[in-house]
Amino acid sequence: MSWIVLFPLALISALITHNLTLLFYTHVMAAVLWTGSDIFLGILLGPILSTLPPSARKPLLTRLFPKVFWILPI
Repeated sequence: MSWIVLFPLALISALITHNLTLLFYTHVMAAVLWTGSDIFLGILLGPILSTLPPSARKPLLTRLFPKVFWILPI
């Protein structure tokens, strides 16, 4: 879980040092990881959820939704 702190720390250090290159790199890499995780979840969960019966979908989505809500809020 400690790797999650990497991008906020890089952002803070870029803002403190006024390093525009680090700021751009942090922004682009965070966006790539965010978009990649969104697409991965869509490709992975789409076929899995379509094969599950509704009674089995509810526990999976109930457990997954709070985590995804904070990672992919939009």
